Amino acid sequence: MFIIIPKRELKKPLHAFLTFTLYNPGREAIKSVRISFEYDSQYLIDNKTFVSLAEFEPASIPHSSDSKKATLISSQITQEEMKNLIQERHVDVVNGRAQVAFELPIIRSGEGLIVYDRLLLPGSGPSGIEKLGFGSEGFKHIAERLKSVKGLLNYLVVNVFVYAENHQNLNSKVSILRFSSEKDLTAGMVGFVDSLWLGGPPKPGLYFSDPISRWLLRRFWGSGRLGKKMSREELGVITHAETAEIKSHGKKFMMEIPERSEIQYFAIKTPNYNYFKLPNDVANSESLLRWLGIMNPFSFRTSKKSESQSTSEKSSAIE
Repeated sequence: MFIIIPKRELKKPLHAFLTFTLYNPGREAIKSVRISFEYDSQYLIDNKTFVSLAEFEPASIPHSSDSKKATLISSQITQEEMKNLIQERHVDVVNGRAQVAFELPIIRSGEGLIVYDRLLLPGSGPSGIEKLGFGSEGFKHIAERLKSVKGLLNYLVVNVFVYAENHQNLNSKVSILRFSSEKDLTAGMVGFVDSLWLGGPPKPGLYFSDPISRWLLRRFWGSGRLGKKMSREELGVITHAETAEIKSHGKKFMMEIPERSEIQYFAIKTPNYNYFKLPNDVANSESLLRWLGIMNPFSFRTSKKSESQSTSEKSSAIE
């Protein structure tokens, strides 16, 4: 999970960085590696714009602690380096989905390489299920709740694929969130986790787990709880992004300045299931707990009708 937060409040479209690290812990070199990022094409920065962002005019960034001071920034990449980078960046767009791929000839034993790309984050709000690029219709219940999370300007999922000549293929879905400012982070993350629980974490109490149902869910449907625990820790990275308005070829862009951005690692407690494989009929916290094989024998539902009858009875008794 990646979270991007501008150091100064920003709701305009932002050209941000997406980084991914490939590390080879094995004894043999991994050959002919291809890594690709797949996401909705509205977030794509094409090669022409990619070049423009690298050829920006010198600009100044005001200091966050002292508005009277500023730092001058300028492009450090040469035309030859940019030419090679564009040749290595393979871009395809098919049916509204963008795929950006990079090829690496070899990753030696113990070697780690950082692959980066750029995303256009328009700040228009979280994308719906139709923009995320996977078939689980149940995730639409989460996506709908995300629209009301305070300060959340973008939510998208990037499908990451890694192929190699002498290694098994890898695939991972990475969530990317962008908030409008640092002050929205705490409340925004609470809202995000509540959305994953389809309304909020279970109330404190005594819960029972049905191991047979849980095993059947995992065995035959590939879903349900991923282990014995009700929740799990999900790790992520927060980028406190330094941003600046730059000019290039007569156009203005809001761009993240990675050299001045600060990185913070975090862990949050999320429900212990693969929320990208949520069934369509799991639409609220009650049905989610049933799907996870969890029940609370001391929790009883009360219908609105019975509640109104009870209220009227109490009123009569008081009179």
